[in-house]
Amino acid sequence: MAAPRRRFTSIARPVEPQVPTNLAILILMGVALVGLSITAIVRGAPLVDALLGGLVGSLVVFATWALGRDLAPDDNPAAFVALLPVTALVLLGVDPALMGPLTALGLVRVVNRSVGPPATTLDRVMMLVLVFLVARDGDGLGIGLAAALAFGLDAILPERQRHGGWWALLAVLVATAGTVAHGSLDLSIVVPGPWTYAAMVTTGLFALVIATQPVPRSVQDLRPHEPLRRDRVQGGMLVGLVALLPSLMGGDAAIGTWIVGWGACLGVIITRPFQRQAPRPPA
Repeated sequence: MAAPRRRFTSIARPVEPQVPTNLAILILMGVALVGLSITAIVRGAPLVDALLGGLVGSLVVFATWALGRDLAPDDNPAAFVALLPVTALVLLGVDPALMGPLTALGLVRVVNRSVGPPATTLDRVMMLVLVFLVARDGDGLGIGLAAALAFGLDAILPERQRHGGWWALLAVLVATAGTVAHGSLDLSIVVPGPWTYAAMVTTGLFALVIATQPVPRSVQDLRPHEPLRRDRVQGGMLVGLVALLPSLMGGDAAIGTWIVGWGACLGVIITRPFQRQAPRPPA
């Protein structure tokens, strides 16, 4: 049933419940959906609003897990540990962004090819559409740089895509157009708070994780005879980090908005010293 979809995309994949970790995240998503919906109803929210809030919460759970999984393909626990800081900030009232981290996830997959084949033309077009939408919401700098880096790395790393440089240029233009549609590019630096300082430390530690990334043992989902490449996994990690960096200028509010990405990085950092050598199961 998945074959027609996979002819059109090389970066999307289903979450098949036969895999234990996939089943676990589906259960957690269900718990988030039901728990947040009931909580909102008890607090007096209309039914539709409560259900929408629960749905958004379940998508935050998925986005955090999926990004953590692709940042550390060999380290399944990292994706679940990443949920802890995200849950903590959500309980404190933080409203995380979804579109930006999900766009970053797609860009990471363009580089690391965890699904398998190179990104299709449709994949690249959809990434540019998402880059525009994220930029229009005011986050054009980070996502634009991440997109340009992703397509650029895809053009120079082994099994390179010859036209990746042109896609990188298009990403810059699209991010610029989205920023213009937003109305301005805010480069002001907000006085950092505790979350910002924590994100700065996370940046340094995650850079160390990238530099010391071992040769992956995981294989591509659609080409199980092909192991993931170390340089491409490192490139994907760098793309994910670059997407987050501009939020450091926005203070604690911006860090909270991008907590899905920061949480994913933190999960990888925490579990790296305990990383087991068994590869992740196929999706």
